[in-house]
Amino acid sequence: MNKSEHHLLREIAVLLYLAQQRRREDQKATIPGEGTWYTTQPRWGGGAGHRLSKLEEAEAEHRKILTRLTKIKPEALTNKQRNEEREARREVNSQKVTAKRWATVKGPAGLWAPRIEYKAVGKTPGSQYDEVRSPCLFDLQ
Repeated sequence: MNKSEHHLLREIAVLLYLAQQRRREDQKATIPGEGTWYTTQPRWGGGAGHRLSKLEEAEAEHRKILTRLTKIKPEALTNKQRNEEREARREVNSQKVTAKRWATVKGPAGLWAPRIEYKAVGKTPGSQYDEVRSPCLFDLQ
């Protein structure tokens, strides 16, 4: 593909994108999957090696460490033992966040920016067609 063909295709892509954006005037953005069962129902996420089983393993490990450390007086705890408990707690918290993300099913991201109000600036009011032009395309003729 030579340079002029590449430039032409780029201009056409820009025009198609611009036309798509302008066509959205006075339309409400739709979120893919909104209200469907797979975005409203929690996912199971159980079984060996899944998110919830990893959370249960991390909680069991944390409980085991806490049980062992409660037998030791707080003044006698070494830094290594404190770090071990802290790391186990961090792992539990990390697994909780991961399990929560896993259980919450969301649809794919939409193609519209929901906060933007789309306007076809320059379109003749009441016109059935929207003319989008590129000065570069007309120079090629």
